[in-house]
Amino acid sequence: MCIAPAAAQDRICFVKKLQLKNNDPPNLGFWSNLGDYPSWTAEITKPGSYVPELLYALESKKGTEIILSAGEEQVKAKLDSTGGWKVYQTLQLPPLKITKAGTVNITLKAVSKSVGGAMNLRSITLKPSS
Repeated sequence: MCIAPAAAQDRICFVKKLQLKNNDPPNLGFWSNLGDYPSWTAEITKPGSYVPELLYALESKKGTEIILSAGEEQVKAKLDSTGGWKVYQTLQLPPLKITKAGTVNITLKAVSKSVGGAMNLRSITLKPSS
């Protein structure tokens, strides 16, 4: 399952500054307020363990700390610089255990951010872990 900011029709953003940027490539950017966060609903057909992958760009060397939640489950990670705001990199996060099939809220929050913003987010992919 892939959640792409430009394609997610059911995206809900709690924002002051976070924006959907339709440039090349489309992403969620201008993430300069730690109170801003995107949230999506996802339909989980099979409970189990899923490995989240973030496709993001980040210029600052300081990095950004994030929390990704799926329902009641959450994982924490630190994002390192990718070398620029348009230089995208995939980061695999620790697995999330989703215990029930059905609708689940996927939420991404930045708990600390680098100078200039938390990140540019291109997509989140949940892959069943083997």
